[in-house]
Amino acid sequence: MNHDFCVGELRLQVVCCLLFVALLLTSCASSQNSQGNVMRISEIDGYFVSVAAGHGTTFAVHNDGSLWMWGRNVASDYGFSSEVHSDESGRLFLGARRIDIDGDVTFVCASGGGGMSAARGHVMTITCDGTLWGWGYNSFGQVGNGTHRFQPVPTKIMSDVVSVSTSSFATTAITTDGTLWAWGLNTHGKFGDIGRLSVLPVPIMDDVAYVSSGFRHTLAIKTDGTLWGMGLASALGIGTGHPVGLPTANVAAVISPVKIMSDVVAVAAGGFHSLAVTSDGGLWVWGYNTIGQLGIGTPSHSREILNSVYPIRIKEGVCTIAAGYAHSAAITANGTLYVWGLNESRADYIYAQSILLPKRLMDDAVSVQISTNSRPFHAHFLAAKNDGTLWAWGENTFGQLGDGTFAGGSEWNPVLIHASSTNYSPAIIAIPLNSSPF
Repeated sequence: MNHDFCVGELRLQVVCCLLFVALLLTSCASSQNSQGNVMRISEIDGYFVSVAAGHGTTFAVHNDGSLWMWGRNVASDYGFSSEVHSDESGRLFLGARRIDIDGDVTFVCASGGGGMSAARGHVMTITCDGTLWGWGYNSFGQVGNGTHRFQPVPTKIMSDVVSVSTSSFATTAITTDGTLWAWGLNTHGKFGDIGRLSVLPVPIMDDVAYVSSGFRHTLAIKTDGTLWGMGLASALGIGTGHPVGLPTANVAAVISPVKIMSDVVAVAAGGFHSLAVTSDGGLWVWGYNTIGQLGIGTPSHSREILNSVYPIRIKEGVCTIAAGYAHSAAITANGTLYVWGLNESRADYIYAQSILLPKRLMDDAVSVQISTNSRPFHAHFLAAKNDGTLWAWGENTFGQLGDGTFAGGSEWNPVLIHASSTNYSPAIIAIPLNSSPF
């Protein structure tokens, strides 16, 4: 990735939402893969333009507009299931299933639930005409179809949508006029004063170009480049919280949008922490650092957990960012991917399993995605390189990495999942439309 392309990408993130619509329309294409196919990911022709990492499941948008999924083999989670097949040698593999949606899909995002129900996720997709579709677990109305009932298949939610972001039991979306809509569980007032929950989209802000919904807070970039937030005050970088210690819900809730900083072009909301990129490529972090997710380290002789109640600039030349519940990632102008935070598939909230400072993991990267739910030790990562290849690593208990295995365990080195077999356009795959862009 060259520097000029990254600068252009940064600018694209704060331009008028209508530019996103134009891009989505140009990416629409007729489907080339037959309906209902179940096949190996590596054998799917073409390339993927968008992916989403749900809990134990991965969703991917093909360049022909079709939507695929692989991973957790439980239809009650997301409404569909992958299938175990055997090849000509009798070896078992977990295949990718195609999901039928009325229209060519341009973007997908997914989220797990919270606590012990982390597997109960929901999915949102945008088709090339701007229609937003949703399905999956819906007890808090996070699908947005006006009910609390499980939604087994994609259903139309709203029109004229240019961007969408999911979090545990909640969804946010931006329409062409810059209105930010929210629905689902309003944890810690992250959607403002709309009550405990909403089963239908509710407008909460105007003039929004970019949004990221975290576990207990929401971050939104307005069209003028200012960053605003609502929800858990300690995750907003406004000076409220605990400089030392573990996260707690006993912190003030901010239910009206508060300005955090200016000149912002990208933002990612994690569990209790946040990341932002300014137009000069500076990476800023704030919030809790319980597992090293801020990337600021901690004294080797100290067992104290050092948090940050204000934004701290930790890196230069950054283009793209992503945040999971306890993980963070960033891609610099030269395509180098850095990761930090929890480093093992374990529930131990201790630094011994953490990367405390940004660690170089991969070169030639253009995008990265981290699964989001409140069980950080079950996270998996997805990244695309500038040659169109898709890579994955992390938790693989349900085959969510896509390498065909499903026996359980984890893979903490990036594995090649899919290689582009047709002309690849990095200009499509690198433009982020949600908090953890792919």
